[in-house]
Amino acid sequence: RATAAGCRERDVHNYLLLLHARRSADPPLLAFLEGGAPPAGEAGGEVAAEAVGVGALATSGGATHYEPDYALRVCQRHGRRAACVRLYQLRGDCAEAVSLALDSGEVCLAKQSANLLPAGSPLRRRLWLQIARRVLCGRRSDSQYAQLEEAMEGAAAFAAPPGDEALRVRVREAVSLLEECPQLSIDLLLPLFP
Repeated sequence: RATAAGCRERDVHNYLLLLHARRSADPPLLAFLEGGAPPAGEAGGEVAAEAVGVGALATSGGATHYEPDYALRVCQRHGRRAACVRLYQLRGDCAEAVSLALDSGEVCLAKQSANLLPAGSPLRRRLWLQIARRVLCGRRSDSQYAQLEEAMEGAAAFAAPPGDEALRVRVREAVSLLEECPQLSIDLLLPLFP
């Protein structure tokens, strides 16, 4: 059992990372990647119980004790997309983080990744526009389609034209995006509407 006795061996941390990727829930894995112990009470299986106190060893003074490229390969191999997004964020590759988060349907993670860039950055604006495209006209999850259909059925009861409620939902989403990212403007979002 590894302990918090100051172990800085890269191989030990790489092995712990592998165990987390194979057997833990996302919160303990993400906590390990960021250098903290798994959150108290989180179900992370045996690995989380054994690694309490060891997660803090993953980083020390900003330096990781696991190999970042290895961590990314392991997380990709085990389908740990949230961890991959976090690793891209830690590397400073926000564009890749946003793209992967959107492909995973994790809009909140994509927004978080875009917000890591400086406020005036042209890349930040481009990433927020990519998020807006996905939110306003991109792929939606089945639950989002179900919510939209329910809203449209409710709108039909009030004799609203078909698609009218869907447009209202998109307008609300656009306003929300404009509030979240001041670099976006209505003229950038208008082409995304029919």
